[in-house]
Amino acid sequence: MPNDIVVDTNVLLHAEDTRSVRCEHSLAFLRSLLLTDTQLCIDEGFSLSSSENTSHIASEYLEHLAFGAYGLYVVAELARNLRVNEVRKSAPYEKSRRINQLIRKPKDRVFLSVAYNSHSKVLVSNDFEDFQAAKRVTSAKNLELV
Repeated sequence: MPNDIVVDTNVLLHAEDTRSVRCEHSLAFLRSLLLTDTQLCIDEGFSLSSSENTSHIASEYLEHLAFGAYGLYVVAELARNLRVNEVRKSAPYEKSRRINQLIRKPKDRVFLSVAYNSHSKVLVSNDFEDFQAAKRVTSAKNLELV
């Protein structure tokens, strides 16, 4: 596993949804994440307290994950073990322009920008609507993502 990654909210949500075809894969991924030393990359301002948090990614996690959700537990465990790495959410101008061209939803752009700014440049996502296969290939090529 890479030494740092960005995890899209949908991966955490799919771990809870036993009706989802991605449930078992999401659970397996999160379980393996806990067993490694891989850092979770989140944009700056991270806090598990909604009133203190200014991170976009953490806001999504806190908004969509119910108390007691396994995905929220994983994020909390990583934070408790100092395995959350705060990364800038703005990419350099040329890369930011490319991200804006590729991704229509501003919320999803943050995940891609943080992945670009991370050391390993890895985004884990089950979002095949906004990150279709062609966009994944283009992102990997133009943003040096894995």
